[in-house]
Parts: sequence; structure tokens; C-alpha cells
Amino acid sequence: MAAFWNFHINGHGPSLVYPPRLGPTTKIERIQLVVGGFLIKKRLLFLLILVFLGIGMPVMANISKENNILMIFSWHKRMPWQMEIEKGVEQYYKALPSKPNLFYEYMDAGHFNGQGQIDIFKEYLSKKYAGYRIDHVIFESAPAGKLFTSYPDLFQGARKYLLNPGPISKKALKNRSVVIPVNIDTQRAAKELLKISRGKTIYLVAGATEPSRKRVEIFLDLFPKLNPDQKVKSLIGLPMDQLCKKVSQLDKDGVIFYLLIMRDGAGVCHTPYDAAAQISQNATVPVYSLWTSLLGSGVVGGYLLSGEMVGERMIAVLKDPELVKEAAGKWSDQFHGFFYDWRQLERWHIHKNTLPAQSKILFKKGSFYEYYYKEIILVSLAVILLISFFWNHRLKIEIENRIRTEQELQVSETRFRTLSETTSEGVAITKNGVLIDANKKMCEMFGYGFEELMGMRPTDFVVPEHKETVKYHVAQDVKKLYEVTGIRKNRSEFPLEVQGKKISINGQEARVTVIRDLTERKRSEEEIKTLQGLLPICSVCKKIRDDKGYWTTLEAYISDHSDAEFSHSICDECIEKKYPE
Repeated sequence: MAAFWNFHINGHGPSLVYPPRLGPTTKIERIQLVVGGFLIKKRLLFLLILVFLGIGMPVMANISKENNILMIFSWHKRMPWQMEIEKGVEQYYKALPSKPNLFYEYMDAGHFNGQGQIDIFKEYLSKKYAGYRIDHVIFESAPAGKLFTSYPDLFQGARKYLLNPGPISKKALKNRSVVIPVNIDTQRAAKELLKISRGKTIYLVAGATEPSRKRVEIFLDLFPKLNPDQKVKSLIGLPMDQLCKKVSQLDKDGVIFYLLIMRDGAGVCHTPYDAAAQISQNATVPVYSLWTSLLGSGVVGGYLLSGEMVGERMIAVLKDPELVKEAAGKWSDQFHGFFYDWRQLERWHIHKNTLPAQSKILFKKGSFYEYYYKEIILVSLAVILLISFFWNHRLKIEIENRIRTEQELQVSETRFRTLSETTSEGVAITKNGVLIDANKKMCEMFGYGFEELMGMRPTDFVVPEHKETVKYHVAQDVKKLYEVTGIRKNRSEFPLEVQGKKISINGQEARVTVIRDLTERKRSEEEIKTLQGLLPICSVCKKIRDDKGYWTTLEAYISDHSDAEFSHSICDECIEKKYPE
């Protein structure tokens, strides 16, 4: 069996990765190392190459002198259980404000399991990490536990944690060593499966290895104790093809409890995940199990041991060692949970409301939004920005137009104010039947202050008998001139000439009215009227007879009936007649 040196420049350091096992392994007597195409035998030469070539040392150059964590896994790198632990470690690791250095090593004990391999691996670790401080070492599973017991002084000064190391004596443990059991909670798992099965027959499926048989025996003994009426049947040690045929013919009133197949009855080796996938594919009933690492293979789920939870809890313990004391005897609760595959729930028509409240449902098929929510959010933001741009552009134009209109209106109002203040007529603007503006002449004409005028009605400025006339002209928007009798603040009356029309102010309807005081014009008209008609005048002396029958001179008559005054003089013709000289 050849071992290939594989470099991993990823912060985890290099590791030994062996090719897949082609058949049953025997005790390792020699290691064949392929270097540059030459086959070299003897494990001593293997170690010398590691030392003198300094393989791995460049990667270790960046290692910090503080807070360095080394995790030694028993199996190969792609083992699902180990991958789950790594995922849990890295999830917790990301949340830490001060991040430690993490290093992973893989013993691949499934292919190379013997004391000779342990010796070589110990030498490899000693050379690779020589001169560097390792603060915490985690040994995962029994082969790594055997490495610990074989070399208890490896990584002196480091605190050591043994995850499910198998049988280990108290003597082997030292002050800075802690055993953390990672065991299946068979009692709780059995109870939960009984709740799910609801009286259905439970088929225990397992491989031909001794650990598989022991797990079957545990549950064969446990289920009757929990429910004497529960039907339990076992399908263990069968060749895979026969097992698949069996599960395809099961009565639908049942469930499968999968307890791992590492090797079937025909001696063929399987990964537990691939075996679960074949069983689920052929089964006529749902398949439950005990490990989250099998989710995705077709297993529905259940009360499962979670590698991610193990990984997360391990880093939490390294950060706060006091958690070890708090968790004593309660590790199982911290490593288990209810996990279900949404696809299998759909396949077997299991409603989520029937699951425990704290269940985590994985692989859920999301809605269109859930699948493309990032794209939807980005497109929505783009649309919003685009609309905002056009809206802002439109708003900018609108604001500019409004400013321009207001400026023009201000100019217009200034012009109107100038004209209205210089005119001899009163000018008033009404809106909704009340005054909102007036010029100075309007105030003077009626004897009111500007503030007093505001809010008054047009009918307030005329005598009662003319109020209806004003109302009519306003309501009908009569634009012709009309006359009414006005009334001042002091209640004195005077004649008015009025003309109005509708206008628009800031888009709202208003009415402008021009009011002229006719007092002077009326007086002039009266005076002119007195000099009209036939005047009796003497044809000789030119005297005029007044209304009382008296004859008076022309000058006196005109002076009495008008404002005209006379100044006496003599014309040229009369001078010649009167004064011929």
C-alpha cells in the first residue's frame, strides 16, 4: 500500500493522504513511499526524508506562538462525520473575535491501523511541529485515543481533549487531559422513534460487523421495554442486493431504523452514507437513523447525534474550560438535536406539524423568492434607483418651473401693485367671496385700513338696496360697467362705477374688481345740466330773465348758475366805436 505526501497550504498544514483501500489490510510491516517516481522501502527512510527535506516546515512558518489548536482525526479526510465536526469548529471559529490557529491531521486508521502506523504518525507529528507551541490537542475517536495512550507525553504542556476515545484507563489521563464522551443517546432516540412510528413495525437494518450487531441488540432489548406492544424486526448481515430487495417489499405500515452498514453479509465494504442511499432508494417506507452525517442520503432524520454540534461545543470548551465541569454527565444533550430532511418529509407525506417544536428542517426547497432573493433585491434596488433618478430629474424640472413661475408671478404682482397704487380707481381682489388684496386707493375710498378690508365681502361696500345687484354681477361674472351706491365706514353714501372679471392666481380662481368714485363726475353733470335748455334773453340789451321773472345781466346769470367767473375788458372793435380817437 503506497502513501502519497499531499500538501495543503490552507492554514491547516500538510497531511498524509492515503489511496483508497483495495482489499483487506494486514499488519503494516513496511511502507512504500513514492518520491519522484522511485519506490523506496523501509519506514526509517520515510522518516529521514520528512526530516531532511523539511516537508511541511514552510507551512508551519506562519504559526503563532499562542493559541494553537491541533485536531487529530482517526479516519481519512473525507469521512462525513469528521467533515461535520470540522464544519462545526469553523462555524464557531468565525464568530470568535480573536481567532486561534487551527490545524487538522488525519490518521486514516481505516486503511492503516496498527501500532507501526501509530509510531510513524507520532514521529511525523513530532518532526512537523517541533519547536512550535501547541496549546490544545483534540484526539477524535478510538485510533486517535490509542495514539494518546501510546504517547502520553506527545505535545507536552498542551491541554488534551479525547472525543470518544474508547476504553481508556484513568492512569493514562493526566491533569491536563479530559475525556468527552460522544455517545448515541439510545434511550431518547428510541422514545422519539416510537412517537414517530405510532405503532408501525420498526425494521432494524445493520451490516455484518460486530459494532452493527451490538447496536441492533441494544434496540431489540430497548423497544419492548418502552412499549411491550411494539413490533420490531431485524434485517442484519444481508448482502446489499438482498437487503435492497427486502426493503422494496416491506409492508408500508412500517419504518426502517438504519444502524449503519460498514460491511454487508457478502463481505463487501460500504460507506454508511452510500449504504443508506441505496436502502432509501429502494425502500417502501421512510428511513430513520441516529447521525446527522447521513442526512442527504435519503434518511428522513430523527433525534440525531450532530458532528457540527460536537465541533462547536469543542471550541467553546477550549475557550472556556469551566464548561467541562458544567457539562459533566450532560454531554449527550449538547450533541443531539431533532433534524429532518425536507425532501424526505415531502416524499413520505410527513407534515412538519407532527415534528417536535425544536426541529431543524434541512434541504428545504425554497420559493422562487427564497432561491433568487439576492437577485430580486438587487433588481429591486436598481429599479428603485432608476425610478428615483427619473423622479428626482422630474422633480428638479418641476421645482425649476415652479421657481420660474413664482418669479414671473412676483414680477407680475409687482407690476400689478405698481399700477394699482398709481391709479385713481380702487382695485380689490376677492377669492371665494372675500377680499384678499386691495390697493391704497380702495382703502382711502371707503375709509378702512388694509387689515380691516381683508376678509370683507363685496356686498359690505354698497347700500342694502344694491347688494343683490353686486351678488348677481359677481355670480354671473358680468364684465360690463355698472353703477351702485357705495357706503363708507362712516356710513356716508356716494356713487360708484364698478367693473370686474375672473382671473387665475397660482392656478386658483379669483376676481379682480375696479371701483371708481363718481362723486365729482355726478356734480359736474348736475352743473352742466343747469345751463341746458332755452334761455330767455333780451334782443336789445341782452339781459336774461331768470326763473323768478327778473331780468339780469348775462354775467350775473351765468355766475349764479355755474362756477364761472368773469373778468371785464374791451375788445378792439368796441374801442374804435367808443373811443374813435
